[in-house]
Amino acid sequence: MGGSEKPHCGFPEQSLQHHLRALLNAGHKAVVVEQLETPKELQRRRSSSSSSSSSSSSSSSKTVLRKPTQILTAGAVEAPEMLPPEARLMLVLAVSTDPADLPQQQQQQQQQQQQQQQQQQEGCCSYGAALVDVSTNKVYLETGRDSSNWRQLRGLLGKAQPVEIVFAAAALPPLLLLLLKRLPCLPQLSPLPEFPDALRAQQLLDTYVRPRCSSSSSSSSSSSSSSGCAYCVRECERSPCLLRAVGGLCEYMQQLLLQQKLLPVASFAPVSDSKCLLFLEAKALQQLELLASQEGDPTRSLLGCIDTTATAGGRRLLRRWLVAPLRCTDTLERRLDAVGWLLQQQQQLLLQQLRCSAARLPDVERQAARCLAQQQQQRRQAIYFDDVHQKALKAFRSLLDSFEQMQQIARLLVQQLRKQSPQAAAAAAAAAAAAAAAAAAGGAEARRDAPAAAAAAAAEAEEPAAAAVPAAVAGPAAAAAAAAAAAAAAAGELWPQRLWELCASPEEGGSFPLLLQHCSKLKALLCLQPDGNIAPVKGLVPEYDSASASIAKCRSQLEEILEQLQQEAGMSLKYSHTKFKYEVECPENISKETLRRLDADITSSRKGFIRFRTPAICELVDQLEDFELELNDSFYPFRCRLMKQFAEVYNEVFAVSVHCINELDVLQSLATFALTHPGPGMTRPKLLRPHPMAEKLSENFVPNDVLLNVPDSYCSSSSSDSSSSSSSSSSSKTRLLLITGPNMGGKSTLLRQTALCVILAQIGSYVPASECVLTPVDRIFCRLGAEDFILQGSSTFFVELSDIAELTTYGTRYSLALIDELV
Repeated sequence: MGGSEKPHCGFPEQSLQHHLRALLNAGHKAVVVEQLETPKELQRRRSSSSSSSSSSSSSSSKTVLRKPTQILTAGAVEAPEMLPPEARLMLVLAVSTDPADLPQQQQQQQQQQQQQQQQQQEGCCSYGAALVDVSTNKVYLETGRDSSNWRQLRGLLGKAQPVEIVFAAAALPPLLLLLLKRLPCLPQLSPLPEFPDALRAQQLLDTYVRPRCSSSSSSSSSSSSSSGCAYCVRECERSPCLLRAVGGLCEYMQQLLLQQKLLPVASFAPVSDSKCLLFLEAKALQQLELLASQEGDPTRSLLGCIDTTATAGGRRLLRRWLVAPLRCTDTLERRLDAVGWLLQQQQQLLLQQLRCSAARLPDVERQAARCLAQQQQQRRQAIYFDDVHQKALKAFRSLLDSFEQMQQIARLLVQQLRKQSPQAAAAAAAAAAAAAAAAAAGGAEARRDAPAAAAAAAAEAEEPAAAAVPAAVAGPAAAAAAAAAAAAAAAGELWPQRLWELCASPEEGGSFPLLLQHCSKLKALLCLQPDGNIAPVKGLVPEYDSASASIAKCRSQLEEILEQLQQEAGMSLKYSHTKFKYEVECPENISKETLRRLDADITSSRKGFIRFRTPAICELVDQLEDFELELNDSFYPFRCRLMKQFAEVYNEVFAVSVHCINELDVLQSLATFALTHPGPGMTRPKLLRPHPMAEKLSENFVPNDVLLNVPDSYCSSSSSDSSSSSSSSSSSKTRLLLITGPNMGGKSTLLRQTALCVILAQIGSYVPASECVLTPVDRIFCRLGAEDFILQGSSTFFVELSDIAELTTYGTRYSLALIDELV
């Protein structure tokens, strides 16, 4: 270092993220070692140890204490500055081939035994998976049974594409380990030599998760968080594999020193609800190129084609929509209504304004998660050269400014909706007010009058749907439901209801919370000083006020000493802070007699000047440093208190607004995709409901299709080019389409296009077609192109037979199968 022989290990704190990013990109794990005490604290520790009869080796050390404070892996990165917009998930996986570890079913004991025997004969295994997003404090759980070729787990890996996989080093089947090593996303494999067993996992669950399930908390955000923890505990009690996966998560977080940052604030949720989603297998994700092309280029995938989101959160939400399309026609119609409204010619300026406003937002979700993780740090853990407190407080204030900007985006959309449909706005607001009055803790009279008020509001808006409001209501919940129904009926015909829900306040019948009052309340705790720094308001933190007063007193005494030295020396002097704090700088021609009279100790010099300190200055500087350390330490409990107050309303207020803005961003992205698509045109898909009795009766129900006088355009594609002699009923019964043609004639392209149009329709997007009518699909099977897996012992013929076996086993009448050149 600098040509000297002094050993040097370390780098400036400003370069930490640069070096960490280089190490992580190279596939390494990084450990950050920080200094834990000041040299003064070292001297005090050594002096106290020397006076004690028994001294440990650590207390007698001649160097300051240093410890690892942070361990980073591919899936354990918190800083938003080091992350791309996409989610970087860590998968904690627990697998068992023991039938006793299968999830317990709510059936008779005899049926359970028969099912377990059948699964054992088929070679089925059970698994538990915990997908962790450290940057947003979210944990997604999934458990279930899987076949010997890990069909379910392949689908989970294809959708999540984890960057790191944690598993038991000695308990993973060889075939599954080979599968993990050959994943296209090339995750970092982190085997745990001591993966927790069921007993250890139960202890970790009781330590970190179960205490948060308490329903005694009065805050609404705590109750929302406890519901997710209760779901985690309930699922872990049902599935031993999931219990071990959650235990492995807690164990790994302890190893990474993240247990106090992530686990106390983590939110638990299921990966997906398979009953209302289109199931896409890993092979479908790959062959349809949903997330990346066959060459691995994400820009040439379907996601890269439709993604014009302006926010990082919107991009992550669009990806989740794409890998898990919906089957619920009501929700899809509401999305399509919103996209269609944004596509109107008079809304083009609004669409551009939404994009520009959203593009100025940072990654609010990740920044909020980082703030929430600070509520557990009540004392100093390391010595930093940079002012970490000011950096954190300025980032929090900037986050509050972003929330206020989100409120402005929502109000912009509300104003536009009101401008076009004032009657529907009045009806929705009046019905919402009636619902609030009925749901409040009022008497029976308020609950009885709520439906009538909602009906009157709808009648004033000249909407005939007021007759749908019931005349008698049993309680506040029923009254609120009736008022909400009236609002939906009154406004549904005039504007897209989903857009209104995403941008309007609860008082107006929407879901977007009022953020300004909460932001103002939090900002009131921060005092912006003239130098740009942020401090707690006076009287909020007594330790800070006391240390500030002591620092001001020391600085005043130092100024008095400087004035005395100037009078005694008879020349102008000033303080300099180069080698030491508060060095007195004077011309070098000062006499030695004057220096001796001032009791000056020369410390440094520069051309034409020398610098010195006196014993009085040294004593005051020592006191000043102690008070500054006290002032710095007083920020930790203040930040902890501030973040706890932020966390009290986060789930019910700020998190809701983040989701609303993310969904608005996705909807505008779908509208922009429809506007800018280079093809001949985009059309809104018409979604047909499944058979009305199929959902109420058993799964073995076989419906009969009856089509009377249906135009050919609403039949299957095979009837569109049929002759006039072909009957509509016969063509509508066609359930298989055989495509023939020359090489490079577009047969495979047509197969993929069909599946992609189905997926686009079932995320709520317009599709590139002149007309699209479909019943929502429950599964998509793909058998496109020949492939084999030599290392797994699977030939091309065997792979094709396996794909056809899955199709015939799991396919339903609502499934879409694409088979290309089956041997």
